[in-house]
Amino acid sequence: MHAMHSEICHNLEAHAVRNRLDSMLDQIRADYADMVNDLESDWRGDTLHISFKAYGFEIASDFRVGPERIEWDGHVPPRATLFRSKIQRTIDGKLSESLR
Repeated sequence: MHAMHSEICHNLEAHAVRNRLDSMLDQIRADYADMVNDLESDWRGDTLHISFKAYGFEIASDFRVGPERIEWDGHVPPRATLFRSKIQRTIDGKLSESLR
């Protein structure tokens, strides 16, 4: 698995960040239903674990909610390496949009 990492700053309370992340996932399910399958999410403390398939590739990510930023780490299979930067840009963009 090839790794991705990013940090997105925010100025929200933790509960607001959690709500926005949950809403973001609902929006992804609606907007990308033709590309994203088997989207699963699970909160464990302040960390949101998600997994999904995009174009048949299995992708997993952890989003750690901190007081001033979200750190996320994701993994894509070796055969999806060519799409890693696009996946990372898309996730970063969705996170930034959700936290505004």
